[in-house]
Amino acid sequence: MVNRTVTPWLVVEMHHPMYDKYQDEDSIAIGLEYESENLLYEYDVDLVLYGHFHSYLRTCDGLFRGKCDNGGPTHVVGLSQAGLLGGHAKAPGLKSQN
Repeated sequence: MVNRTVTPWLVVEMHHPMYDKYQDEDSIAIGLEYESENLLYEYDVDLVLYGHFHSYLRTCDGLFRGKCDNGGPTHVVGLSQAGLLGGHAKAPGLKSQN
């Protein structure tokens, strides 16, 4: 386990997002959620950063098993060359920004 006195924030970086607006059609996102969500929760990860899309998307705080404020991390997508990914997000609390 991580010593939170020494490391107060635990951040994970991945390329392909676990949550995105195409989640229902995206087998990689579904697989990542299935394989990773419990680990992120178990290790009390605070923030997950993703690339892949050239857009900015962010989930609600504490997303775990489809519910906000449920003990999971916040997920942020597209930290470089961010544009706007149009349409409505599928994951709870997923927001796009200009």
